[in-house]
Amino acid sequence: MKTNFISSLLFVCIILVLASSCNQSKYNKEINSIDVLLSSLDSSQTILLSLDTSFANANWDSIKGKIIILKTYYDSKKDTVERKESFLVSDYYSMRKPFRTFTSRYNAALKEIKFCNEQLLALKKDLSNNLMKEELVKKHLLIETSATQGVVLDVKKLQKNIELNTLKLKRVQPQIDSLISVIKNIEPVKEKNQKTGSQEGDEE
Repeated sequence: MKTNFISSLLFVCIILVLASSCNQSKYNKEINSIDVLLSSLDSSQTILLSLDTSFANANWDSIKGKIIILKTYYDSKKDTVERKESFLVSDYYSMRKPFRTFTSRYNAALKEIKFCNEQLLALKKDLSNNLMKEELVKKHLLIETSATQGVVLDVKKLQKNIELNTLKLKRVQPQIDSLISVIKNIEPVKEKNQKTGSQEGDEE
């Protein structure tokens, strides 16, 4: 009786060991790599969500309106523009694209982070359960690594781009506002002179 019990216990232990070995993944190294990629995606999402989209959009609306005023004025101006003024306006114009494209780049990065995260979790699950053929593992891991590194880089570029241009805007904005104030004072005088000249011509 005692011998039978020991034999049964030994049999159960063997079954448990075999079951345990079957459940162990043979892709632990690859799974660790996936965990690193998931962590980098999480960090990128944190960076992305910290960026102030409403601030960027408000600045774009402001820049857009002021550029219209500047363009209208300089398109009608026949005199040569001073070098310093030309550089200032050119500097301001250069900020159009970073602020104009910010929202679309932000949304695209957020969408890509979500997609990469889902793909990595699915791959991790397959590898954890040894469901993927060995010859396909390296290929799929390379694809997901490339996609993840791409979106991480995009987020870094977007963050750097908007931060640099925000600093530039803070530096240039007061000078642009001052210039626009001068332009608004010039235009009514110009319009008044044109009307006066027209009336004098009629009198002749």
